[in-house]
Amino acid sequence: MVVDSIAALQATTIPTYNFANVLGYSKAADGGGGDFFWDSSSTDADNGGTIFQVTGVTTGRWKRLYSGALNVKWFGAVKGEDDDNSIAIQK
Repeated sequence: MVVDSIAALQATTIPTYNFANVLGYSKAADGGGGDFFWDSSSTDADNGGTIFQVTGVTTGRWKRLYSGALNVKWFGAVKGEDDDNSIAIQK
């Protein structure tokens, strides 16, 4: 499954696919996208970057596939002089 944003990933009902490619955090090519797998038994807290809960689903989470350092863009940080990224960086 391929979706444009994290919001679109979270809007999936009960996922029928085990893997998803997200093209960006807020929009395609913004650097916040990545590959995710569906962990159907997870109740981990949504942290806004590596774990996402689907709207209306109690059990099951989308989890980012990654190794190495975290990227603040995964949490919604954007590049620009007028952008306040403090919330994304704190996540």
